[in-house]
Amino acid sequence: MKKANLFIVGHPRSGTSSLHHYLRQHPDIFMTAIKEPNFFSHDFRNQSDKIHKRKLYFPYRTENQYVRLYNKWEHEKIAGEASATYLCSTVSAQKIFDYNAGAKFIMMFREPVEFLHSLHSAAIFALGEHHTDFKTAIAAEKDRRAGLGFSKRVITPSWLFYSEFVKYTEQVQRFLARFDQAQIKIILFDDFKKNTPQMYKDILNFLGVDSNFSPGFDIVNPNKQIRWPLLKKYSLDSPYFRKALRLLFSDDTYAALKNFYKTRMVKYEPRKPVDDDLRLELMQQFKPEVEKFGNFLKRNLVSIWGYDKI
Repeated sequence: MKKANLFIVGHPRSGTSSLHHYLRQHPDIFMTAIKEPNFFSHDFRNQSDKIHKRKLYFPYRTENQYVRLYNKWEHEKIAGEASATYLCSTVSAQKIFDYNAGAKFIMMFREPVEFLHSLHSAAIFALGEHHTDFKTAIAAEKDRRAGLGFSKRVITPSWLFYSEFVKYTEQVQRFLARFDQAQIKIILFDDFKKNTPQMYKDILNFLGVDSNFSPGFDIVNPNKQIRWPLLKKYSLDSPYFRKALRLLFSDDTYAALKNFYKTRMVKYEPRKPVDDDLRLELMQQFKPEVEKFGNFLKRNLVSIWGYDKI
């Protein structure tokens, strides 16, 4: 049986949706219509089941359900998916290794403060974050680690432990403990944004497919603001509504309907900038990790991301 051999494992809000979209256009690459199946994140799935005391989220639980995502995979050399929280999962690297030890991985990283600010915005839209103020959400982590301060709409608790997402070096090392370095491509969001065509070409070379192909580089997944919160609450936010759609439609149709529905209830506009004092506080908190990760990559991230100014 053919098995998926490419995983875009994260981070969220760092270009993974755009890359998934661009790779889907390549004739030698099959990417699942459903983004974020999260099949290999058993830890997050178990947390979700525990807090909700039932199986509300994570619809892809069995291998048969997961394999169904690849029903339309035919001649393509590469086939894969993008689940942007695999990097933060403590078990996904091992689970994917058990599934296909020869797989390749793409990891995308972003300057920590801008990353978390963007992640917070996405969490309000899709992950059950009820603190609309970024500073309040960041400060809530201590209570949340004690099991407090979650809304009923939270998907899984760990996805709102914001500081966990910034353990960049540790996350990469979990995969390097199981896979050869040649199987992993690390991309900085800065590089991807600055020269998307060249980065795309580099990725195609990494995957061993025709690197002369050029997709449409349209903007994917910009910052969203909710138009009608109540409508979203009782539709997209409802696991029962989403389950009904999955029962009625194929994965491809469900993905198309979800995208269509989302575009009708959101407006796209820039986020308000991070408060200067909060930015400084967070940069001081994350500077040791930026230094560590920069040394790991052999790149001066302290300078690239502006941490030399604090």
